[in-house]
Amino acid sequence: MLRSRREVLGAIVLAATGLLFARSDARATLLPSARSVRRSRGGRGLGVDAGIETGDRFASCVVTGLGPTAMGAIPIRLRDPRGRSFTVDLLRHDPETPGVARAGSLDAFVSNDGDGISATEEEHGLAAMAIAARLSAREAAGAVAPPLLTLRERAELRRRARARA
Repeated sequence: MLRSRREVLGAIVLAATGLLFARSDARATLLPSARSVRRSRGGRGLGVDAGIETGDRFASCVVTGLGPTAMGAIPIRLRDPRGRSFTVDLLRHDPETPGVARAGSLDAFVSNDGDGISATEEEHGLAAMAIAARLSAREAAGAVAPPLLTLRERAELRRRARARA
């Protein structure tokens, strides 16, 4: 039994993610299903679905993991040549709040906790652009992007969660 609005919202997002990540016979999904992410914690085995695997290189950075959908975004964890970890979040494109790079119907954002004020490290931005280019090509070839939140929708969801806490 669900006891709070947060649990209800979480259940809805989880159910929608599971349904919308499902693969149709005609078209592959752009990114992995929640089930395949749970099955392969390190990201192995996601290459067919995501076109991105642990160990892939984007610009000078290496993918260290792919996360399941969290707060309406899909995180891709990377490490730069100096060994610093960072995350590229994939969200639905919104022309009012574009990311570092457009990935078809998605945007790639470098998550640096700067709230849009902090400068993005060049290596991190180049990796985000390379990820976006690969996802754009996959979507153009018929892959279906998952239903994610826009940056504004995600910010509103966070604001409401903080207000309830």
